[in-house]
Amino acid sequence: MLLAVAGIAAAFGALVLAVLPALLSTLSGPYRAMLRKTRGGVPGVVVPFRQSVLVSLMASGVAIVVAIAWPLEGGSSSANWQRALWGVAAGLPVALWIWALGATFMLVRQLERHMRNQEQADELAAQAAEARDQLAARGVPIPPASRQHIE
Repeated sequence: MLLAVAGIAAAFGALVLAVLPALLSTLSGPYRAMLRKTRGGVPGVVVPFRQSVLVSLMASGVAIVVAIAWPLEGGSSSANWQRALWGVAAGLPVALWIWALGATFMLVRQLERHMRNQEQADELAAQAAEARDQLAARGVPIPPASRQHIE
């Protein structure tokens, strides 16, 4: 069972790593500019993905270590506290796997939110360009500071 948990946790980590380049490559110019102005910036988009991969790898690694070390423990001759410790050790990878599963679902929601925000940023950039063109057609000069906010 622990080796299955290790494999599934590693698969979650690989899934998250596979999605990340796709997200970063689809960030449009206006949305990327908007993200740069936030506290975390564009690198902040990566943080939840990195954390999810870390939890998945921890679950996988702990499951493999416990699966290898369990038979070396000595079986039923152990004291009760040692058996309890091994029970906690066996439960830790499962708990981490459940955490990774929840994080994966939250990342899906975050991806949806990024896609919606990107669409809104693209629409706002198109509206700003249209407004700038209309002002230019009327001969209204746009100060450089205002131009920077519109672009």
